[in-house]
Formats: sequence, C-alpha cells, structure tokens
Amino acid sequence: MAEEPIRETGPSRSGPPISCDFYNGRPSDLAGNFANTGFFFVVSNNKTISLFDKWYAARNDSLPLHDQHVLQALIKDGLTQRLGLEVRFQDPLYFGGFCASGKNYGKVVTMHANCCTTFSAKMRGLRAILDGWIKFKGQSNATSTVQWPE
Repeated sequence: MAEEPIRETGPSRSGPPISCDFYNGRPSDLAGNFANTGFFFVVSNNKTISLFDKWYAARNDSLPLHDQHVLQALIKDGLTQRLGLEVRFQDPLYFGGFCASGKNYGKVVTMHANCCTTFSAKMRGLRAILDGWIKFKGQSNATSTVQWPE
C-alpha cells in the first residue's frame, strides 16, 4: 500500500470505498465483507447520488434495521452492480475499527468506534486508542511497538 492510503484507496468515479466491520482481505468481495457506514469518501456523480438515494429510501422502509444492514442487503442484492459502481471495502490496517483493527499505530489513518453498543463504550475505546497514539508518538525508536488496546 502506498504512503497515502486515503489517496490510494480514495474515491473514484467507478465507486466508493466503504469501511467494513469484518474484512476478509479481498476489497471487492461483496459477499464476504460486512459494510460499515461509518466512513465514506465519495466522488459525487449520478451513480453515487443514486446509490445514496436508493439506500436512504430503503432505510426508511426497513425500520428497525440499522442503516448499515440496509446498505449491506442492497449491495448483496446487486444494487451497486446495477448502478455500475465498483465497491471497494477498506482494509482495517489503514481504516481501523474496534471490530477488526489493523493494530498498527504507524499505519492506521482513521479509527471508527464500531462494534460498541453504548456511547460510553465508544468513548472508553476511543480514549484508549488516543492514549496509545500519544504513547506511540512519544517513542523515539520508530521500531518500538505500543500495545493496541483490547
């Protein structure tokens, strides 16, 4: 992966990168990765606008499902292919989350407090990540490691 993962894996006209709760190592595997709607980096065009319009309409018709479950169902049902979009799931090595983190402070560029059921759990997890990041940045030896919080 390049030095700038957001630029390297960022938006394209062919489709949006999507964060995921569980990543199987194959970014274009629509059935094997589970979408998480916490991080999007999208080029606005007719195809992506249509995706969001259809997703929000389906979300309103799919209560009480969570919006990411609705998006996952639409992806598995072939909506993105019908729209001509190439969805790419993001590697948690660079786009970390609590479900499946990259566990490498030197590579993660953004964190998402997913897989937490309460706001206080999200805050505790994010605080632990921030504390670890501060400790990591304070080390003089670039090869040193900091324990990733569980």
